[in-house]
Amino acid sequence: MLAATDIPDWIFGTTQNRELDFTHLSPEDVAHFYKRSPQSVVQNVTTPTMLLIGDNDLRVPPHQSYYYMHSLKEQNVPCQLYKYPGSGHALLDTEHGVDAYMNISLWMDKYLKEESEVLNKVD
Repeated sequence: MLAATDIPDWIFGTTQNRELDFTHLSPEDVAHFYKRSPQSVVQNVTTPTMLLIGDNDLRVPPHQSYYYMHSLKEQNVPCQLYKYPGSGHALLDTEHGVDAYMNISLWMDKYLKEESEVLNKVD
């Protein structure tokens, strides 16, 4: 994400606790960033996952969400990606916000109700 985001200095500062210096980006730095990336532990994910992305997101570029989604699907983890045209990192458009809340609610209903029903049958 370091080279793809509009806030590389923030990424560098929060993970390395030092100033960003692209002239001294070492292989160890790259390994350090990957180690702290969600992609590095995607093989451990079993929770159904929903991704909401704006196609103009400069913070978390959309291609990263697609890559993550494909990794989850390869593991048969239930996954759904919703893309909102014209939105950035925040879904500020009212229509997008309402759609996102509806999809989140339906997703939670589906997966939390299923889990709750399974637990209730055990009791």
